[in-house]
Parts: sequence; C-alpha cells; structure tokens
Amino acid sequence: MVARPSTLRAIDDLPIDVELVDLSTTGCLLSGAIEIQPGMMMTIGIAGIGVRAARAVRRAGTDVGCEFLQILSPDDVAAAKASETLVDGIFPQSRRPDTTPALPEAPPRRSPLAEKIDRAFTYWDRVNGRQ
Repeated sequence: MVARPSTLRAIDDLPIDVELVDLSTTGCLLSGAIEIQPGMMMTIGIAGIGVRAARAVRRAGTDVGCEFLQILSPDDVAAAKASETLVDGIFPQSRRPDTTPALPEAPPRRSPLAEKIDRAFTYWDRVNGRQ
C-alpha cells in the first residue's frame, strides 16, 4: 500500500488531484478520480519515478484501477514506495520583497592612467587640427 497524493492528467490535460492507494509493476489503484472512466488514457505523476502513461481498466465509485502502458521495474516500485511527496517541517515565513527604489549607481571613476591617456588623445587631436 502506498497511500499518497498524486496527480493524473487525462485527455484534456487538466490536472486531477487523486490519492495513489496501491502500486505494482503492472498498474495502480487511484482514489478520487471521479472523471475517469474505463478505457480512458492518462498520465500519472508518481513521486520518486516521475510521470507514467496508463489506461483505466475498472472503476468502483471514485476508485479507478489503472494498467501501465509500460511495465514498471521492481526498482521503480520500491523507489515510489520509499519516496516522500511532502516535507514536514517548520519553515521561516517568506520575506516580502524590498519595495524601496534602488538608487542610481554612480558612474564608475576612471583610473588616473585612463585620465592621462584621454588627455594625450585630446592634445594629439588639437595638435593635428581635429578639434
């Protein structure tokens, strides 16, 4: 038994929140998939192994049995059963972004060497009549 939140997407590609109740190499049992009917194709997001394509094969109330289009390996099943979809913990509250306007940056100061080179070119232009 897996019993964890999951998301499936049917033909319309809209996400449907479901519970992944059980998982095997050939398929899974989902609860809460009220829009899914037998024969429908879908993709199911499974924590630890990613998205898998499946086909609904039976339905009982809001429970839907699905068959994977590509069989999972035993390692995939083990990874999915061992993975966590939620992290419990106490996290600091988000800080509001700083809304104070940034001050314009001062133009970078030129080095003394750059100043001398600039004066030399200016002088050269004057001597040669370009300015």
